[in-house]
Amino acid sequence: MQLHRNLLKTNYSPPPGLEFSHPAAYPEKVLQIGEGKFLRAFADWIIHEANQKGVFQGSVVVAPPRNDDLIPAINRQDGMFTLYLRGLREGQTVDRRQVVSSISRAISPREEWKEMLRLAAGEELRFIISNTTEAGINYHPQAYPADKCPASFPAMLTMLLYHRYLNVAGYSSAAAHEQNNDNPSFEETADSSHSSRHLSSKDSSPEKGLIILPCELIAQNGTRLREMVQLHADDWSLPESFKQWLVADNYFLNTLVDRIVTGFPAAEREEAFRELGYRDELINAAEPFHSWVIEAPPEVSSEFPLQDAGLNIKWVEDLEPYRQCKVRLLNGAHTSLAPVALLQGVETVREAVEDPLTGSFLQDLFFEEIIPSLEEGVDGTCPSPGRAELEQFAGQVLERFRNPFINHYWQDISINSVSKFRERALPSILEYHSRWGMLPRRLVFALAALLALYRGGKEPPGERGMYAPAAGIYLRDDPEVLQFFYRLWKEFNEDDIPELLPLVQKALQQEKFWGKDLSRVPGLVGETVRYLEKILREGPRLLLEERGGFHQ
Repeated sequence: MQLHRNLLKTNYSPPPGLEFSHPAAYPEKVLQIGEGKFLRAFADWIIHEANQKGVFQGSVVVAPPRNDDLIPAINRQDGMFTLYLRGLREGQTVDRRQVVSSISRAISPREEWKEMLRLAAGEELRFIISNTTEAGINYHPQAYPADKCPASFPAMLTMLLYHRYLNVAGYSSAAAHEQNNDNPSFEETADSSHSSRHLSSKDSSPEKGLIILPCELIAQNGTRLREMVQLHADDWSLPESFKQWLVADNYFLNTLVDRIVTGFPAAEREEAFRELGYRDELINAAEPFHSWVIEAPPEVSSEFPLQDAGLNIKWVEDLEPYRQCKVRLLNGAHTSLAPVALLQGVETVREAVEDPLTGSFLQDLFFEEIIPSLEEGVDGTCPSPGRAELEQFAGQVLERFRNPFINHYWQDISINSVSKFRERALPSILEYHSRWGMLPRRLVFALAALLALYRGGKEPPGERGMYAPAAGIYLRDDPEVLQFFYRLWKEFNEDDIPELLPLVQKALQQEKFWGKDLSRVPGLVGETVRYLEKILREGPRLLLEERGGFHQ
């Protein structure tokens, strides 16, 4: 038996604990440009919950830009899929199973471009949600694509909005004359059923624009996406009235998403199907925690009142404090603890957090170093969410790291550690030093552990990366970074414990890696040398046992 909307009409009896509600036929208010398991377990689940609680009545049309194989599976199951939410919440194990029914259908942008345009011009459509990976919001110049789907997401969005402008916001014969004569496709883009209305641009209204929520994990994602769309509009000499409508009547919102989505383990699928009583090609799994912070004016939140469904959705005037909170605490903890754990032979995040020594180290790192560097704001310009909220988030992160259903490997987290340290951990070091006139010793210890981890072996970096004998793994990073550290350690590697002062000084002077010359930060070279020597002589474990001289 396959999961689909007619399942409820059969003699199917849901197993105990499975949330299975009859899917309602809601209008297609959301176009989702993106693919894969994340958006299904995040945005589609959120919209499902809002529908079930009666605070939103809308369905999602999924348009995977690059994965046409996903489309038949979604449509065979009428957009329905089973989601397992497994992990810890407030100390209790959560193992929730539910059928999500917010997706109405899936279409292919490449094969069904006319249907994409028709949907874009629909009066019911109000939201576009995207997750095209960080590389998706990039500008790639291309010719005006008169009758086919553009190659990049920003170009695709430009065409969808332009088609909506022509057919819903309205255009006049005067608007057509704004178009550069080199682009004869201007009037052909309009749907003939609408073009005869000859509406002027003054008839457009905010209700006829769209609310766009990119979920790509980059800073200022909405702002950057709007800039890419404006560049394509300029390239294609689209009318000035369209460019004005684009900014005035559409919302490009900056957002911050947070949920670990693992997908359902292949080894457990058949057992799950037997328990559920049906097969589900789209079965998915994620942690219970979710967070969606959206930077928007008040009138937008009233249209999309997801928070009224009891969901962890925040509508804010300034997203940056929340982004800094996530980057510094969650991502910064991952990046800082990775070399410390790997040098001890610890494989997963859960193992490290449950270990008494590394677990205590991480907790102290949060509450004694990272949070104090955040609680009064960032660089004196970005206000903090406040100590209580920071501590609450840190507690949630620790609980998420202990999730018994997820094996999150430090080797995977360690990819591109140098650039990650620059973005995620270094700001806490510099802010702490600026504020207190002292160095946060655990973070400096993490920096020393990173230098120790990047001590290469006898062979230079190759296709697999650089072998790190101290951890017994291959490090994956930018080739320039790996080559630098391989040569640096080789230069000072005559003894087991080389002359560390010039080595550390040379490492920290690399502005290209760190964004600034770290050797100029008072005391940082000396403290890093002190910890690095102890790591090389005694190992990080002994330092943790001795508390490493971390208390100021």
